[in-house]
Parts: sequence; structure tokens; C-alpha cells
Amino acid sequence: MNREIAQSVTKNTAVMMGSQLITWTSSFVLMLFLPRYLGSEAYGKLFLALSVAAVLRIFVEFGGHFYITKHVARDLDRTPRLFVDSAALRIFTWVITLFLAGAFLWFAGYPADVNLLIAIFAISLSWEMMTDVLHRCFQGHEVMKYTVVGNVAERVSLTLIGVSALLLGAPVVAVGIIMAVSTFLNFFISTRFVPKIMSALPKVDFGEVKRIARESVPYFLHSLFGVVYYRIDAVMLSFLTPAAVVGWYGGAYRFFDIVMFLPSIFSTAVFPVFSRLWSDKSDSIARTVQKSLDVVILAGIPISIGGVLFDDEIISLFYGLKEFAPTVLLLRIFSAGMLLIYIDFVLLPLMFAFDKQRKLSVMAFLAMLLNTGLNLVMIPFFQSKYGNGGIGAAFATLLTEYFLLVCATLTLPKEVFTHSNLLTVIKGFAAGAVMVGVVTVLSDLQIHWTIQALLGVLGYGAALLLMKAVDKDEIELLLSVVKLRKHERIFAIPAEQEIQA
Repeated sequence: MNREIAQSVTKNTAVMMGSQLITWTSSFVLMLFLPRYLGSEAYGKLFLALSVAAVLRIFVEFGGHFYITKHVARDLDRTPRLFVDSAALRIFTWVITLFLAGAFLWFAGYPADVNLLIAIFAISLSWEMMTDVLHRCFQGHEVMKYTVVGNVAERVSLTLIGVSALLLGAPVVAVGIIMAVSTFLNFFISTRFVPKIMSALPKVDFGEVKRIARESVPYFLHSLFGVVYYRIDAVMLSFLTPAAVVGWYGGAYRFFDIVMFLPSIFSTAVFPVFSRLWSDKSDSIARTVQKSLDVVILAGIPISIGGVLFDDEIISLFYGLKEFAPTVLLLRIFSAGMLLIYIDFVLLPLMFAFDKQRKLSVMAFLAMLLNTGLNLVMIPFFQSKYGNGGIGAAFATLLTEYFLLVCATLTLPKEVFTHSNLLTVIKGFAAGAVMVGVVTVLSDLQIHWTIQALLGVLGYGAALLLMKAVDKDEIELLLSVVKLRKHERIFAIPAEQEIQA
């Protein structure tokens, strides 16, 4: 079992990390062009429409993101039934969501181009949700390579066509249409892999559809409260600040989203393993959690430090300081709290795997209330005092993330945590101090900031090795560039413990 765990997690992490080199590059290229060619106001409109679409997506998804994966992982033979009935449920929820979107647009009174963008993204949710059902089934089977192909095609096509359109002077609505078309390409490619995990599809069982809907409610509530908490800031900024402020905030948040790639990939790979091990009485689950936390903590520290040290250079490179100078401070705030989100990417899915979705829904609801309340107070305050309400929204996000971290730690069984995690944090921050020292020296020598960043990360890695904070296999896992057989020890219980278990 332990070797199987190691192979599954590392194989899927390596596959997704390989694809991430492509999708990440595509995202950065697109980020170089979007804000510069659209401007802060139009970019703010695009970010607002995407944020509203993210909320609508939760209504269509109706908790399936975690529900499907968990139940497929526990019973692979049920995949066809879960796929068909989950797809039927999403068709129904999509129709309902279109009415909700229309009501919201009537109430909000947004400009015509914003309304059109939201309508485009709402329509594209029909095939995006079918794609997601397939991807959750692939995830449950722990074969992320099929998901990767569609995602790569989507990102590359979006970047190539999107950049070409921007160079030709395309307006923001045209960019929205290109985004929608690229997601359809993902759907088309993903359907080609259905025979890999399902030989035949049964007819829809409406009794099963109702049962899935009923059991998905806790997952839906968590997702709803969670996405409202993550996206309500953009909507509130649109009502309380000028469109340019939404653009500044969207610029920092977009970069923040992109650097979440590592915990997102790792969480996706390890979640079905957590789900399979949820009732395991041996040390397998505790060791898997421990190693997962170690990986995201040690990966998050240098990225967080880098965001703080090079915030000005990053914004200058990708957005330009002429229109996006206020984004620098926002990126610094997000970067300072990035490690919290990295840890939450492991702890929150772990609660689903442990069937604590009801408690997680309560946590997410409280987080939504906290975040909304903080935004109501902090956005107007920072807007009136500093002319940038996004500062208040950024602080509200990080305070809410800390709240979730504390709640998850108190809710999960104590045996899944070990003292080694605290030691990892201490050693990680010590290595981070080395990174800061290297960058400071190189900065005084007026070395280019990209060289500073590269040598700083190398100094961080060397310090980890000297302190024996991480072994060779774990470093290789973080880089995802080695063969699977070198990872078989990462999540494995020592032989003498395995015999006792």
C-alpha cells in the first residue's frame, strides 16, 4: 500500500508539474499582454466578470468537485453511474444558474460590456461543467494525464489566440469570447479519453440524481461559501471603488492565483489518496499528511519571500507601473500571507477525505461572513485614506485564510499532525533568512533582480540540505523531474513500523 501511495502521488504530481511548465508559461505570457493592452479599467471589468462567473460556477457544480472524486476513488466500478448522474444534475443546475445570473445583472446595473462578458462566461459554463465531471472521474482513478492534455490545449490556445487578438486591438469582449472557446477545446479533447475509464454509459437514474444532489449539499455549501469568500472582494470593490481599483486588485490577485499552482497540483494528486486512506488504522495516513504538509510548506516559503522582495519588479515586468503602480503593495500583502494558503490547500481537502464536510461547510460559512464584514469595513477605509480599497480587500483575504487554518487545525484528528511539521517550519524560515541575505548582498552589488531571485532560491535549497530539513527524494519531488522509483520512500512507513501495522 505504501509503495502504491508513493507512486500515485508522485506520478500524478510529476505529470501535472510537467504540464504546468507549459500552462504556467502560457499564463505569464498572457499576463504580459492583457493588462498592458486592455488598461486597468478594462482589465478590471474582465476580472470582475471572471469573479462573478466563478460564483455562478459553484451553483452549476453543486459540490461535485470533491464529491465525485471521493466516491470514484472509493469505488472505481461506480464511475459510469456517477458520471452520467452527475452530468444530468449539472444540466439542471446550469439552467437554474442562468436565471440567477440574469437576476444578478438586473440588480447590479453593470455597464453593457460587463454584462456581455458575464453572459458569455455563464453560457460557457455548460460545457465547462461537463469537462469538470470528466476531470473529477480521472482524478478519482488517479490518472491525471488525461486531464493534463485538455488543460494544456486550453491554455496554449488561449494564449496564442488571445495575444494575437490583443496585438490586433481586440476589445475586452473579444477576449472573453476567446476564453470561452478555449474552454470548449478542453471539453472536446477530454471526451476523447472517456473510454479509458468507462466502457459503457448507463441511462440516467433520476433517483440517483436526487441522492447525489442531497448528499452534495454540504460540499456545495462549502464551495459556495468558499468562492463567495474568495470572489466577493472583486464584486464589493466594483460597488465601492472605481473600475481602475478593481483592475489593480485583479492584477495582484491574478499573479497570486498563478503562483498557487504547486499546492493546487499537489492537493489534486493527493486528495484521492486521502480519500482511500480515510479509514486506514495504520500510520499511512498520518505519514502521508505529514509529508504533504512538509512539501507545501517548504515550497511556499521561498515563493512568499520572493513575492515580497521583488514585488516592484514583478509588477513592472508584467503590468507596467504607469497604470498598475498601486498593485505593488497589493502583491506584497498577498505574498506575505501566501504560506497560509499553501497549508490550507492540504488541510481543507483532508477534511473532505475524512468525511468532515459538514464541519467544513460551517467553517466556510463563518469565513464568508468574516470576509464580507471585513471587506465592508476595510475597503471604504483604505479607499478614503489611501485611494486604494484593494488594500483592505487583500488584508481581509489573509485574515480570513488564517481563520480557516486555525479552524482546520482544531477540527482534524490530532494524530495526523506531528512535531516534525513544526520543525520543518522552523528550518524553512531559517533557510528563508539565508535567501533574504543572499538577495540583499546581490542587490547591494546591483545584480539584476532575476539573478538575485535565482541565486536566492539556490541559497534557500542549500540551507535546507545543510540543516537536513528535507532529504534528496523530497527535493526531487518538489522539482518533479525524477523517476518514480526514487520517490517510493517518500510516503512509505519504515519497514519495522509497517510490519507492526
